[in-house]
Amino acid sequence: MRQSALFRPHPFQPKTEEPMKSTASLRTVALAVLATSALLTAPAASAAPPGDLADLVGARGSSGEQEMQSRGYTNVTMSRGTQYWWNAGRGSCVGIRVANGRYQSVDTVSASRCGQQGASAGQKAQVNDLIGGDPIKAFDTMTSRGFTSVDTYTTPDDYLVTWWYNASTGQCANTQSKNNRVTSATEDRSPKCDEAASRAGGGATSAGGKTDSFDTVCGVIVDRQDSPYRCKVTDQYAGGRKTRTTLRFPDQTLELTWRPGNRVGLQFEGMVPTEARYASSEGETNWVFEGKTYYYFSDKDRARSEVQRLRN
Repeated sequence: MRQSALFRPHPFQPKTEEPMKSTASLRTVALAVLATSALLTAPAASAAPPGDLADLVGARGSSGEQEMQSRGYTNVTMSRGTQYWWNAGRGSCVGIRVANGRYQSVDTVSASRCGQQGASAGQKAQVNDLIGGDPIKAFDTMTSRGFTSVDTYTTPDDYLVTWWYNASTGQCANTQSKNNRVTSATEDRSPKCDEAASRAGGGATSAGGKTDSFDTVCGVIVDRQDSPYRCKVTDQYAGGRKTRTTLRFPDQTLELTWRPGNRVGLQFEGMVPTEARYASSEGETNWVFEGKTYYYFSDKDRARSEVQRLRN
């Protein structure tokens, strides 16, 4: 039986009348306004429609929409008779002019028309620009950028949390909202994204790129009773600093996100994310969750000796 020597509890003009214009002059002004509006709102012309969409010119609106979706496009918005569609896989924005119920023109336009910032195929999609916006619009924007919602839940303090995976870029992201406002939008890691990546035949990319895995001993102390296990650690680094750790217990996987001020984000499988204060000393790291002290040997040399000791 061992006790953690590291754990210490922490308190957690007036309007002037104008002469009436003649009917003829009013009609002339109206026509001029309409002509100018048409010039301003029409999508930028191109020599020909995009190769994969050329056959849709003249198609009925309803059948055209089905075809656009089947070809990987998402309808982002519509402005003055022009629909704007985004294809995350190609990084392409298309403007479709609709009149009399049919597609009159199909043109490639600037990515900014689809709310993008010049993204190209395989390039990471932006996420943090959603902060402060409307959650419903944020949902539509994430979808238009190629993300799929893989998990949604509400925290005890009423934050709506949504996890997103983008099969085209390999990104995993997390958005949080409360009181009709997006409060957080960041790239992050979640087992749900890993599952989605496996189904898609790919793998989620980490923000840091570098990873380091090793065997260690981890455990839980409850009522002074220590239960040690052999575990697997995978550390992720960004800019030379450890940012995340995946700790695989025999029957549970725990995602740790390292934060300033000795704080760590905890994500147990199937549970609502939470946060705790951690302490590290002599190659051991621990924290308290629901009255239990969790620990693992985070130093590779110390981990090696503890694994050998557990075997004996």
